[in-house]
Amino acid sequence: RRRVAAAEAAFIGGAPLQAQTLLDTLDQDALDDVTRGRALVVRGSASYSLGLPGAFGSAPAVFMEAARAFAGVAPELASDAVLRAAERAVTSEHLTTGTTLTEIAKAARDLGTTDPVLTSFAVLVLDGYEAAVPHLRRAAERVLDPATSDDEVLLKAILTTTLVMILWDDDTQRAVLRRAGEVARRTGSLFSLDASLYACSMQETILGDLDRADALIVQCHQIRSAMGASEDLWEVYRHPELLARREVDHLETRLARTMEASAALGVGAIEAQGRIGRALIALGRGEYAQAGALLRPLVDGDGMGMHSRLLPDLVEAALRSGDRTLAEETLATLTRRATASGAPRALGVLAYSEALLTQGEQAEPLYRRALDHLDGLHAPSDLGRAHLLYGEWLRRRKRRRDARLQLRAALTIFERNGLVGFAARTRMELAATGEQAGARTGGHGSDLTPHELTIATLARGGATNPEIAAQLFLSASTVDYHLRKIFRKLGVSSRRQLKEALDAGSRPRVPPQPAPSDTHRERLT
Repeated sequence: RRRVAAAEAAFIGGAPLQAQTLLDTLDQDALDDVTRGRALVVRGSASYSLGLPGAFGSAPAVFMEAARAFAGVAPELASDAVLRAAERAVTSEHLTTGTTLTEIAKAARDLGTTDPVLTSFAVLVLDGYEAAVPHLRRAAERVLDPATSDDEVLLKAILTTTLVMILWDDDTQRAVLRRAGEVARRTGSLFSLDASLYACSMQETILGDLDRADALIVQCHQIRSAMGASEDLWEVYRHPELLARREVDHLETRLARTMEASAALGVGAIEAQGRIGRALIALGRGEYAQAGALLRPLVDGDGMGMHSRLLPDLVEAALRSGDRTLAEETLATLTRRATASGAPRALGVLAYSEALLTQGEQAEPLYRRALDHLDGLHAPSDLGRAHLLYGEWLRRRKRRRDARLQLRAALTIFERNGLVGFAARTRMELAATGEQAGARTGGHGSDLTPHELTIATLARGGATNPEIAAQLFLSASTVDYHLRKIFRKLGVSSRRQLKEALDAGSRPRVPPQPAPSDTHRERLT
């Protein structure tokens, strides 16, 4: 028992290899059920923390075995083990081995638990998205309750965050992650801190704040360096969707490498991120059939609604590649989920998805509704998409002046946040209205290449040259070379001046909406 307790302490303190070494010395035949279950929990956790082959995919089954060891003698520990199995299964997704989401959810329900986090998981898997929404909100409330202990927060925060993500409720998700990070720092739990920072980075990537996502990933790398990781695990932590949204150099090679490493480890969620990244690139280039082919398997195989955020993308890809039936079916699913959620961002993406499928002038109020919902939220990706889609619709109705207003707003947002692919698509649309947009617009950063802009924004966020190098697969000397070029282009000589130059050039100027009289006059001219 003392050796298992020492292994538990080693893992929590960020020493998974030491934990594994201690467990390897145990005499399994001499262990009672509770001690064996505790050892299984540590072994499963340490294995995926170290990045052992297939460890993420097999961890849910290991935790389920621990739950069976606890059953009847330690019900609280059994509940905790099932919760760990659920958390890992959400991460391993289609690469889970030895158990299934349904088996884990049924085990959770059979426990008769009143825990809101485990209950929300079981309802989501067994009863569906709409039934789960109130339970998901109660799960978040539990983690955010000041009376909830630090141990319970660390155990439940990551699963809760993942579940709340599907509600498009960004404020609640951010609050849960903040609480998890605070507890992890206070208690010295490096693994939990690493997980919460990575989840924060994922959220910011989805929202479109790529500078913030980059800065969080740098922090993850610092922690991961202290904990130790396999080569495959380092590849997984490169965050493929972030790389794709940036469209960094040698992108396809990097995506392939990360997806291969994810498959080797059994991290289905990260392997899926690589496919999502490719789909977003295709959407930015107007390659709608390819985007649909990448997105549809993710949506069709999503038994929990974890890929609900992809529904608006699939609506657009399906419609514009000629599959209106699929677009309408996808919109029906999005309508049910966004309505059940009721979050402003959910209603915003629903509105512009509805507009895409609406004929004639009836589409315009929907585009405006989308902008009303999204304006003021910290969601530049969705807001930019709403402006872009509205602008495209206006141009096709030959309302060129109105289209330019929306497209300029979209371009400002995309360029400010480094969303390279959609910025390029917006420039093409602007050119079709007769306005020649430059390679970049928006001030002092306009002469930087996308690669230079990525390095500059990381430096602006406080990352050192070695940290930037680790994030972008470069040497520190190469980063230094690029920064000197950036300084020359911007006419600055320090990182403080670099921040001022980029900030001055990134303030968006979103034009006001045209009045109805202006709109009708433009249509007559």
